Amino acid sequence: MKNAKLARRLSAISLAVAGALPAVVPIQAHAWVMNAHFWVSTGIFSRFNVVTKEDFSAKQSDMQCGFAAGRDVYLKSGYTVGQSGIVSTTNTHPNAALGLLIGRNLDWSEHPSGTIAGDVFLGGSANVTIASDASVTLAPGKAIHAISGNDLFQAITPELWVGWGNDTANWGNGNLTPNNSAPGASGWTGHTSQNLPGFFSIFFDQYLTNMANSTLLTAANGPTDVQSWYNDANGNARKNIMLDAGNKGRCDMPGNAGNCSATGGPNGQPGGRRAVYIFDVNATDLSHADEVRIKNVRETDEFGSPTWTVIKVKANGATSATFGNMGLQDFAPRNTRTLWVFDPAITTININGVAIEGTILAPKANVVANNGHINGSILANSFQGTLEGHCAPFENYIDP
Repeated sequence: MKNAKLARRLSAISLAVAGALPAVVPIQAHAWVMNAHFWVSTGIFSRFNVVTKEDFSAKQSDMQCGFAAGRDVYLKSGYTVGQSGIVSTTNTHPNAALGLLIGRNLDWSEHPSGTIAGDVFLGGSANVTIASDASVTLAPGKAIHAISGNDLFQAITPELWVGWGNDTANWGNGNLTPNNSAPGASGWTGHTSQNLPGFFSIFFDQYLTNMANSTLLTAANGPTDVQSWYNDANGNARKNIMLDAGNKGRCDMPGNAGNCSATGGPNGQPGGRRAVYIFDVNATDLSHADEVRIKNVRETDEFGSPTWTVIKVKANGATSATFGNMGLQDFAPRNTRTLWVFDPAITTININGVAIEGTILAPKANVVANNGHINGSILANSFQGTLEGHCAPFENYIDP
């Protein structure tokens, strides 16, 4: 379908949408806290390269796993959107793979061109503007849908929220197919009556923010060594940051000692089946780093299960952080099991000339990203730039 047809369908979406999803009853979704443990998961949104609470603005690049924005999307010139790999398990949209999930408006200007490889989901009152000289292609078999918060649950549940469901042994370990267990009684109820911008606000302000803050309060279990080795042209000391995992296994993790087995950790809960290396890095050190390395890391624990890495970026008075022309190659083999969690006091993250390895969790930050790519996801307040996204979804469900 060439752009003329695509533009007509998008512009008419507020009037009539064939096959629009029916409203459904609210769905119980489980909390991230259970018996004094909290669970770190980005749910279905790990399948996107970028997810924003507010606006997304980009040009002349591509997101191989698509993106989701709670408010407005501004695209310029050539841009390609791939599939997020999200598969619906409902009868309404079987095997639907998302390319774009947009809460409010889409504006695509300056000779737009490119391909949208997945289904497009827009807020029901979306205002769509596409330049008349566009050459945008919607992949064969893909469709455009207008949805409300209720419809979103119907379209992509049960993967949107993850949490304790009586048996979660399979969550995250290379298997992103949810189990069929019912959420427990202490679950978190999704506010499905919200429109899409409201839905995103709830997801960011409640779920992601609480999860990030809980993670930031968790003590590091490995040392961080920062070495200054030369001054740049501005007189700033350039630094090497080394994280030492200490060859720890699952039974060495705090809270697991004395109660560690192949089938569970404390209280038999599945979070104890993860070996999670946790480190503190100051934002200022990160901003002046030439590389961040990790050593003495085990790719699998003593029971043969994968290990995870959580890097907490602490503000310590800073309001911004930068990934600039640095090496992160040590995390490439484990980017689906690496999480960068940013202090809420950090409101700006700059990315320039870097291959980011892993998922960035920064619910309060505005991300400006150019001249590089991410093998993973960015979950932030807003996004602007030309950063290219490659598919490396975070393997959900760990308990730090």
